[in-house]
Amino acid sequence: MTAPGLDRLCEECDLPGLEPSYHNTRRLHIACAAFRMSRAHRKRTPAQRVAENVATNAARAQARAERYESDPEYRARVDVIAQFSLSGRPPLERTVLRVLWSRYRLREPDFYRLLAWQDDHCPCGKPFGPLRGDRAMVPHVDHDHRCCPGSATVKTCGQCVRGLLHGPCNRLVGMIENNPDVCEPRGWVAKYLSEPPYPQMLHMDGN
Repeated sequence: MTAPGLDRLCEECDLPGLEPSYHNTRRLHIACAAFRMSRAHRKRTPAQRVAENVATNAARAQARAERYESDPEYRARVDVIAQFSLSGRPPLERTVLRVLWSRYRLREPDFYRLLAWQDDHCPCGKPFGPLRGDRAMVPHVDHDHRCCPGSATVKTCGQCVRGLLHGPCNRLVGMIENNPDVCEPRGWVAKYLSEPPYPQMLHMDGN
């Protein structure tokens, strides 16, 4: 038994065999639809195409403006996107900031506030290097793996971020935590784990 809608004839070539669609409402072969679209496109002059694009963009902008005025949820979402937009930033900087948000739920202002809270120093006592300098000295985000376990590429909840560390210091803290029977936190590691900087900063902001 032929599926409903698949026994239709193509409006372009008058032949059967229409490709199935989600609701089986296709009226043309895919190739015939592309040919018809290209043929209609070729009939328009360049000036007509420009005018159509201008009119389409103006209509979309008007629709967005009307929705912005009438829909509070849409307005709030647009405002957040505009506030944290990365357009115009260098590609490498955009990538770093996207990773900060997607992996650790840290916005750019929060990252730089945490960097200032730590006085631009790792808890080991040595200063951080420039963000585009030696990778071992740049600040790395550290989080509690007991909350969000997994590799460094796993997305976290954002509530378990503890602070910024040098790359080797970050690996050292991870080794100590992963081997509690062999290693015991001492010195700055013990102080860092007992009083992580990021929760302290959030607590002070809450007050």
